[in-house]
Amino acid sequence: MAAQLSRGYMWIAVMLLLVSSSTLAQDSPSIFGKVYQVDRSTPIGGATIQAIIMSGGGTDRSVLSAADGSYALYLSPGDYRLQVTAPGYAREFYDNVTVSNVATTVTIETTSHRQIDFDLTEGGAISGHIYSGVNGSPMANADIGIRPSMYFFDDGFHTRSDADGSYVVTGLSLGQYKVEVSAPGYATCRYYSNVYGWHNAVNVTVTPPQTTSGIDVRLEPGGSISGHIYASDGVTPVQTEVIADPTITALRVLARLLYPMAATELTDFLQTLTRCG
Repeated sequence: MAAQLSRGYMWIAVMLLLVSSSTLAQDSPSIFGKVYQVDRSTPIGGATIQAIIMSGGGTDRSVLSAADGSYALYLSPGDYRLQVTAPGYAREFYDNVTVSNVATTVTIETTSHRQIDFDLTEGGAISGHIYSGVNGSPMANADIGIRPSMYFFDDGFHTRSDADGSYVVTGLSLGQYKVEVSAPGYATCRYYSNVYGWHNAVNVTVTPPQTTSGIDVRLEPGGSISGHIYASDGVTPVQTEVIADPTITALRVLARLLYPMAATELTDFLQTLTRCG
C-alpha cells in the first residue's frame, strides 16, 4: 500500500511539473527587449514594435515600449519581420537596418523566448505640396509614396496630402529617396520632380534631424489606351496582361517574350517590376 501511494504521489508531482512548465512557456514572451537611443543606454518609451508575419500561421502583432524602453511580444509560430518606429527617430528593422527588404527574418517556435534590443537613430522628413497640373490648385487626398533611391522593393513610407495639398513624411534615415504621387483620374508613375518613371525621378536627400521641404509635385490628367488582343489568326481573342509603361526596358520585354507568363513567380515579379519602374 505504501509503495502504491508513493508511486501515486510521484505521478502527481510529474503532472504538476508538466503543467507548470506549460504555463511558464505560455506566460513567457516570444520576443522581449528594450528600445534605446543610438547611445544604447537612453531608453525610448512609446516606440511601436511591430512583428509582421512573413510565413507560417501567425498574425501581425504590435506593442508600445514602456517608459524604460522595455517591450514584450507574444507570437504564434512563424517567420516574422520586426519593425520599430518612434516619433523623431528613423524607422528600423531587425537586425539594425533601415530598409525592409534586407531585414533579417526572425523564426518563432512554440518554445521561443528571445531577447532583441533596438537602438534608433535620429529621423528626418520630406515635405511639400501636391498640385493639379490643370489649374494649379492644391490636391487633397493624393497618395504619396517614398522609397530609398537604391531600394525599389522597400515597403516605403506612405501618406496622403491634406486639404491644402501639403504632406509630411517622417521617420526617414540619412540617405536619398524618390517621391511618387498618384490620385484617381490622374496619370500614374508621377515622380518628383514632375517626371514619369522611377528611373527618371530626381533624388531627394534627407539629412536628419532636418526636414527636406519644398518637394512639390504637379499631377497631370490621365489618358487611356484601348484595343483588342488577338491570336496569330487575327480572329481569336486572347486574354492576357497589357502594360503601358513609358519607362519599360528592353530587358523586361525580352523576359516576357522568353517566358510568356508561364510561371506564377515570374508574373508576380514582373508585375512588381513594372509598377512605375
